[in-house]
Amino acid sequence: MLIEGTHTPGRDVTMRVGYAVLLAVGLSALGMWMAGHLLGTPPFEVDDLYVLQWASRTPMSQLLHVDPSIYPEWRPFAFATIWLQFQMTGLSGVPLYQAVNVALWIACAYLAGLLVWRT
Repeated sequence: MLIEGTHTPGRDVTMRVGYAVLLAVGLSALGMWMAGHLLGTPPFEVDDLYVLQWASRTPMSQLLHVDPSIYPEWRPFAFATIWLQFQMTGLSGVPLYQAVNVALWIACAYLAGLLVWRT
């Protein structure tokens, strides 16, 4: 039973933020435990080189178009992030591609966790 005058909205917000941070840390740790070994994978497979070549020659207006003979699946968000990163860093930022990919997966896992937690 809630006693009048003892309810503090600020404390509720702090607890929610704390749970969200705990969830993010937990999901990140789980992700690193499950897929941390992939960070040692060299980024230069054939499809990696192709997508970098695609990013270097594709204007922004063509971001939603891909080569179906190479990439039959349609992944506009993945291609847009690679394209944007290539426009910002060029080939000098290649080591960052894997880190950005992992960060995006962690963010997606966090958002999925929040969605499940709220329902």
